[in-house]
Amino acid sequence: MDGLLSFVVAGFALLLAAIGLYGIVAHEVQERRSELGLRMALGATPRSAIRTTGMSGVKLSLFGLILGAGLSILIARVLTHLVWGVTPYDPATLAGLLGTLSLFTGVASFVPAVQAGRMDPAEILIEG
Repeated sequence: MDGLLSFVVAGFALLLAAIGLYGIVAHEVQERRSELGLRMALGATPRSAIRTTGMSGVKLSLFGLILGAGLSILIARVLTHLVWGVTPYDPATLAGLLGTLSLFTGVASFVPAVQAGRMDPAEILIEG
């Protein structure tokens, strides 16, 4: 029963982290819509403008994920006496978590960029 409770709590923590990460990264990409419109107005293809705008969100979040993973390993070593029944720095769990959050980051970065890339550059510049 304790394992199930730990699994449910971890699932909710992952869900909250993914929602927060999606919101922050999508907002950062959304803020760069006018840059995307300007790039397309100056002759960039929508594909290259989307890639440039989307990759900025991916780079930002990957930096945060790497920093967070490193800090979690350090903190787990300090707080290892507070965790019962699971290893505090399990490589498979950490890799699964980073993979899942990286997937959410990619979606959060490219969905708003693709939506803006489908718009007319003049409309984007008028909005921004």
